[in-house]
Amino acid sequence: MRFILASSSERRIEYLKNFGFDFEVKKIEVTEKIFNNDPVKTVVYNAYMKAYKVRKHYNLPVVGMDTIVELNGRIFGKPKDEKENVKMIKKLLGNSHRVITGIVALKDEFSIIDYEISIVHFRKEVDMELIKKYVASKEGLDKAGGYAIQGLGSIFIDEVSGPLDNVIGVPILKVHEILKMMEEV
Repeated sequence: MRFILASSSERRIEYLKNFGFDFEVKKIEVTEKIFNNDPVKTVVYNAYMKAYKVRKHYNLPVVGMDTIVELNGRIFGKPKDEKENVKMIKKLLGNSHRVITGIVALKDEFSIIDYEISIVHFRKEVDMELIKKYVASKEGLDKAGGYAIQGLGSIFIDEVSGPLDNVIGVPILKVHEILKMMEEV
């Protein structure tokens, strides 16, 4: 099913293209909102706002997604700068955190709202020199939690429980399920 992806994320666009999904991209910027102590509400709200801002211009289903990292109730979005990126990675070291992606599809008066959760365990210790080299690569600056599991950020990862593609920010099976449901409306 053809759809509109309401996203500015090159990673999401590339990942969906690689899977052969049929979609157009509408790059959209929204002011993301964080609901403290409610990471699911945060990702669902932000995904909804992305899709909502685009849907009135198209007759096709519009899909919005948002991903965050949550550790002990604290929500980590994208780091503002390299200094914040170092702090994020240091806080995640030795801990298990949740990666949560909200997915919202809108078509006419219908909406499908879902989310996926994966748990990522960071290694206990990584030399500060490697952390600084990673941050200097700027790979993590536009990623929730400040790292990209599919790239150089994999050096921090000890174990993943749940869908790996969710940690990348595109839970393919959920997206596929949602689009199948949209075909029926």
